[in-house]
Amino acid sequence: MKKRLHSPIRLIVITMVMIFIAEAFVMLLFTLAGVDITLSEGVLDATLLSVLIAPGMYFSLFRPMREQQEKLLRSQQWLKSISDHLPEALITIDENGMVNSFNPAGEKMFGYSAAEIIGKSVNILMQDEDARQHNAQIRRYLDTGESHVIGLIREVEAVRRNGEIFPIELQIRELKSQKHRYFIGMMRDISERRRQERQQQLVNERMERTQRLESLGVLAGGIAHDFNNILSSVLGNTELLRIDLGSLDADAESCLQNIETGCSHAADLCRQMLAYAGKGRYVIRAVNISDLVQGMEKLIRVSVPRSITVKKNLRDDIPMIHADVAQTEQVVLNLLTNAAEAIGDDKGEIELTTGVLELGEKDLQDFEGADGMQPGEFVFLEVTDSGCGIKPEDMKHLFEPFFTTKFTGRGLGMSAILGILRSHHGGIQIQSSLGKGTMVRVLIPAKAHAMEAAPQVETVTQAGQGRWQGSGIVLIVDDELTLRDMAGKMLKRMGFESVSVENGSKALELLAERQAAFRVVLLDLTMPGLSGAEVLVEIRRLYPGLKVIVSTGYGQHALGEHFQSCEPDGFVPKPYRYQQLMEVMLKVLG
Repeated sequence: MKKRLHSPIRLIVITMVMIFIAEAFVMLLFTLAGVDITLSEGVLDATLLSVLIAPGMYFSLFRPMREQQEKLLRSQQWLKSISDHLPEALITIDENGMVNSFNPAGEKMFGYSAAEIIGKSVNILMQDEDARQHNAQIRRYLDTGESHVIGLIREVEAVRRNGEIFPIELQIRELKSQKHRYFIGMMRDISERRRQERQQQLVNERMERTQRLESLGVLAGGIAHDFNNILSSVLGNTELLRIDLGSLDADAESCLQNIETGCSHAADLCRQMLAYAGKGRYVIRAVNISDLVQGMEKLIRVSVPRSITVKKNLRDDIPMIHADVAQTEQVVLNLLTNAAEAIGDDKGEIELTTGVLELGEKDLQDFEGADGMQPGEFVFLEVTDSGCGIKPEDMKHLFEPFFTTKFTGRGLGMSAILGILRSHHGGIQIQSSLGKGTMVRVLIPAKAHAMEAAPQVETVTQAGQGRWQGSGIVLIVDDELTLRDMAGKMLKRMGFESVSVENGSKALELLAERQAAFRVVLLDLTMPGLSGAEVLVEIRRLYPGLKVIVSTGYGQHALGEHFQSCEPDGFVPKPYRYQQLMEVMLKVLG
């Protein structure tokens, strides 16, 4: 309540009355003591005394008191104005934890009005355990002076009137008066800051995971490339040995067959590693994802136990995607296998859904592989199961090579799927709940138009039977000695001579000297120094009529990435066999 200040005239009049009364009281005492004083003399003396003394008392005593009171009132009003306009909540409590003041920011933050909260315990703004700790710490400070909270900025949980728990930043200070001790608490709602911190943490984790997967992809691609070169040498020389030896006994034939089988399995692993690295072998064409899934009916039936029901919700009027059919089928099959294994021997359900989504840049952040995706229209395939779900601690490792929650791993799994989708400029999203199941959604950009079918290499009967013979000199360019040697032996059996060099610079030097001598260049794509792409550009510029066959383990789709300005005349994948090389040579030379 606002204090009332008395005016100067009022104070002087009051002072005069008080002095007059005091003088009258003195006269009464003198009269009782036998002193002869007339009434008129007493009244005159009292009046003169009050008139003379009252103004002096006002200016010496009451005026300073009034000015001090005015300053105090202005200070109180100023402090209240500051408190009312603070963006932070401000609350004062006494030694017993009872609320004495509560500013408008506190009303807004907690949902209580000042009238509702003043006079009540501050504990209603805290959770029970926090309230007990707060009371104990304040009591210890009052008893011993030991402080663990006074003056420190802490992050604690508070409770709004509606029961919502939210984080605040709290600092407590002590206010002392002559008789009492008070505490002032300054509070800031940090809910938004916490949300931003969590969002930033998720972004950082995603970036870290993406960088880790990219590093692993580079490593996997490099290992697969080198391993492919080794396999090419082993498989090629094994085939040459079979050709040279002709008819073999059963044991020798079995040994060669085991070598070839082992090389084939190793080559499959290389293909998975290249798929993970986004450098697998693809033949891109227009694909209707709903038709593709529907066409896999028999394969789905044998891949999923009969105890599991497979439902399909396949959209008919769905845009085409540009994809490799075999790799896309592999994605579908892998996802189905994972879903079936999550259900196990129990009865369950797997649902396959296709559709179209329009996604913006913010939406894409929920997908692995988002760094290679552009906002727009996407075709999606969704595989949902009623299985056991995925543990939260396993989610962050799902796309790491050879990570598995099964007893034994079987290849690259989800990491290969991610690699395939990256190569198609797509992505993948996984949502899972323990005991309830998992939803996996894969995206591939929708295409408004179809595309021409990829050219198919015709199988040549003469080459298949090994009867075709050529002539001339072939320049072999490869950084691996064993591959140069193997390719030379294969070409010799086809009737060609060969000259080999280990890098692109030497190949160009040799062509400058003897260009007319060579009919074909067998060119490795990945080499130290000048790459196969750079060498091809120079050959097309300097020797446009010279035939070039490119050999790589990255697949034919990699040619479009590396040879944008010009294309080779032929392609042979590593590891290649004698018949494959023969067919390509025959096709290129006509």
